[in-house]
Amino acid sequence: GLEHPYTAFALIRLSQISLHHEKYDEALTYQENALTVLESTVGDSHPYTAEACLYRGSLHQQQGEIDDALRLYERAFRIIETVLGEAHPRTI
Repeated sequence: GLEHPYTAFALIRLSQISLHHEKYDEALTYQENALTVLESTVGDSHPYTAEACLYRGSLHQQQGEIDDALRLYERAFRIIETVLGEAHPRTI
């Protein structure tokens, strides 16, 4: 269904295709929807949510929206650090 992590993964893939075609607004909409689905299904502090933040941050970075990108990258880092710990390879 629409409220499942796999739906969010599909939305992220659709955003990547939109990015390839330089449809940035469409890509952002897909990514926003993916993040919303993940927040409601796996929670705010799950590695999947962190990964969605990284994808969305990358889009903002590509568009020169550095403050938005940084905010999302920092959120992703906090999630990963909290869930996996400071010594985990993905945190270091």
